Amino acid sequence: MKRKISLSLLALFGFFTTATLISTLYITNTTRELFTLVTLHEIEELRRSLFISVQTVQSDLYTLRTPMGPNLDLIIHHVATLDQSAEQCMSCHHRESVYLQIQNSRSLIEAYKNALSYYITASADKSRILRIQSEAANIGNQLLRETEDMSVAASERLAQKTALAMKNVNYARIVIFIILASSLLLALLVAVRLTRSITKPIGELVRATKVIASGSVGHTIADDDRTEFGELARNFNAMSISLQDGYQRLEAANRELQRQIRERKRIQEQLRQSQKMEAIGTLAGGIAHDFNNILMSIINYTELAINSTPETSPAWLHLQKILAGERRAEDLVRQILLFSRQSEQERKPVRIDSLIHESMRLIRASLPSTVEIRQQINADAGIILADATQLVQVLMNLCANAEHAMRDKGGVLEVSVDAVDLDEDAAAIHPELRPGPYVHLLVRDSGHGMEPEVVERIFEPFFSTKEAGQGTGMGLAVVHGIVASHGGAITVKSAPGKGATFGVYLPSTAGLIEDESETAEPSAHGTERILYVDDEVDLVDAIGKNLEDLGYAVIGKNSGAEALETFRAAPDRVDLIVTDQSMPDVRGDVLVKEFRRIRSDIPIILCTGYSHVVDADKAKELGVDAFCLKPMVARDLGLTIRRIMAQRMA
Repeated sequence: MKRKISLSLLALFGFFTTATLISTLYITNTTRELFTLVTLHEIEELRRSLFISVQTVQSDLYTLRTPMGPNLDLIIHHVATLDQSAEQCMSCHHRESVYLQIQNSRSLIEAYKNALSYYITASADKSRILRIQSEAANIGNQLLRETEDMSVAASERLAQKTALAMKNVNYARIVIFIILASSLLLALLVAVRLTRSITKPIGELVRATKVIASGSVGHTIADDDRTEFGELARNFNAMSISLQDGYQRLEAANRELQRQIRERKRIQEQLRQSQKMEAIGTLAGGIAHDFNNILMSIINYTELAINSTPETSPAWLHLQKILAGERRAEDLVRQILLFSRQSEQERKPVRIDSLIHESMRLIRASLPSTVEIRQQINADAGIILADATQLVQVLMNLCANAEHAMRDKGGVLEVSVDAVDLDEDAAAIHPELRPGPYVHLLVRDSGHGMEPEVVERIFEPFFSTKEAGQGTGMGLAVVHGIVASHGGAITVKSAPGKGATFGVYLPSTAGLIEDESETAEPSAHGTERILYVDDEVDLVDAIGKNLEDLGYAVIGKNSGAEALETFRAAPDRVDLIVTDQSMPDVRGDVLVKEFRRIRSDIPIILCTGYSHVVDADKAKELGVDAFCLKPMVARDLGLTIRRIMAQRMA
């Protein structure tokens, strides 16, 4: 732009200079002509003076020596004036023809002077005076004619010169006006062009900044200008594009931050739900523990009553119904313990595809014909370490809920099994899971779906959307407990009118499938001496009497400290110890360590209805021979004793 302005000003200066030179030359030429015209006027004045002087002398010549004639001095003065005018006229520069005319006039003046001189000085002869006077008059007349001719010619030339000079003056005025107007117009055009060349890019920049200020980042303008404004436009475009890139990165970072916030909220919600379920499980486990002790006493006392009552007695039938009710209560407690993850069963490597195939044949028979089953089971889904019975229970509960959701209108039940490998990001979605290989079981229905508030509480125990009498509300709670106890996770997605999808993730294992061969059920009878420890007095009495009916010798103790003193006094008198875990004075795990300190080879069975401290794995680490969950009957305990003793003998 600086170069552009400089060139424009230089061009304007050149135009002004050229116009000024032309005007100066034109004015100089016109002025010269005017000066010439002035000189011509002066010459014309001289000629007029010469003409007047000749006329005066001529008139004076005829009146000389008369009463009315002028004096001689006046004639001499006019003749001198005539001579001076001729001399001054000769001193000017004239053309050759004019110069010759003036020279001739001067010769005539000299002759006129001589004739006058003769005339003035002649006095002797009158005829001679008249002759000289006539000659002088003739010369004067000739001089007048010459002077008059020159004056007429000069007047004509002077008129031409004057007209030409006036015309040139007018031309000069027009030329000067045109030059001034052109200069003004050119200056205006240059100023307008320079102003536009400055204001236009500035206006574009202002409009572009307003566009960017309105939020349209990335807006660019034309940058093909080679001036400083072009450089400014290119820098502006680079800034705008950089701002757009930064804005896009900021938007991407903001979206990622929002996603992380949503993900964090979802994980926090899952964690809160998990903590809530864990708290409910802890409460349920505590209730189950106390109820187990009560139920175990009732079951064992009922068995004692049945054993002492003849089968023909009506009381025997009543006791059988009581025992059946107790079994139902035992199943309910087992479900509560499954939910609270306290029910520990023996787990073996299981091919889940075979298990699902077998289970679906049973489920198909129980579903109405209005429900279509679609299976997609990968034979290479993998092997999991699990309790097969519990996995079947999971599948049946999920399919039963799906069938209930489609009971009115029918629909499609989809069951799929596949292998998945969760990475760090995928595992982070489920706080219970770690990265690694998993088996993914998916159960989807096309039923009525669930509201969000129902989905939030779906795994809570005793929460049910079914009508009264159609469910206990423990089905999905038990499923949640079983999946969690296997180290897995369960998810649910549902919306009103869009069905529900349950996903179960179970960790894969590389274990080998064991061949299970049928073996004869062993007898529960024995003759060993057993130290039975439990803080429930009725339970010690009932279990002790039932074990004695099986042939065992039982030493029952209601205090851990008392049992420890008894064993310390005569450790060889005891063949096996059965102890409860949760007791007010000494916990079962502490007793196990003390018993082993006194006698390291003593077989020990640890029992519990619920415990935060000990599970099957921790019991195995303690070195106990068996870990049993309450409630249990004397016969089951006798079978466990027989298995342990057979292992010890082997």
